[in-house]
Amino acid sequence: EAARTGNNSQQFSLLRQENQGVAAARNTGIARASADYVSFVDNDDLWMPEYLAAMGAALDAAPAAGFAYCDAWGFDDATLRVNRHTELHYRPGPAAGADRDGILIALARANFVMSSATVRRDVLGEVGGFDASIRGTDDYDLWLRILLGGHTAVRAGAAPLLLQRGRADSQSKDERMMFEGVRDVLRRAADAEAMPPQGRAIALQQVAELDRLLDGRNPAGRLARGLRARAVAIRNRALFTREWRADPPAEVAAAFPHLRPRSRR
Repeated sequence: EAARTGNNSQQFSLLRQENQGVAAARNTGIARASADYVSFVDNDDLWMPEYLAAMGAALDAAPAAGFAYCDAWGFDDATLRVNRHTELHYRPGPAAGADRDGILIALARANFVMSSATVRRDVLGEVGGFDASIRGTDDYDLWLRILLGGHTAVRAGAAPLLLQRGRADSQSKDERMMFEGVRDVLRRAADAEAMPPQGRAIALQQVAELDRLLDGRNPAGRLARGLRARAVAIRNRALFTREWRADPPAEVAAAFPHLRPRSRR
């Protein structure tokens, strides 16, 4: 609210607790929140200056939306280079004006909401917050449960409002954990009565594919994973100069002048 009103006197509280995982930490923060909207951001990502104002305005204008999401610039932690395309280029969300079923179908294909969203506090209470038993994909699970609970979602403008950092040691780089998490989240969503038939079919197709990839007893599956990982590494090296900007977009450079590209380590 301070960012939306220009009130810089707002104070911040730092909460500490025994490490119980990301979801439990977020739930502790939610329990202490008092405003109508709660914003989340991973500790290594960055908000554009207008992030809070745009998210709040989007939710103000869409009373049926349980949460707002945005597009993001991806940037590489090792070089500080910003990707040529935004994240929604790689993980397209629903078409403009899509209803709740359309958003659910798009979300069954991929988690386009990514690491940052602003959610109504009463909706978080209604669905029970994050599921602390899920590692790595607890946010994906929450977005689906909010939609399956009868709410919709709204995109906050067209411009990217987030800078999403890519790090070699991030939790999301644990491929097996992430595959297992996505599979389990989609399996649960597919079982929900509110999931539209097309979304259920997409979710079950994804579950079957992930089951095949995770079948460690299958030598062909292990070989395929190894080949895929090597192919991705080769592709990333080959496309580095083509996929990453030499200089950040003007609005990013203005907001974060320290993001000056450097050579790969």
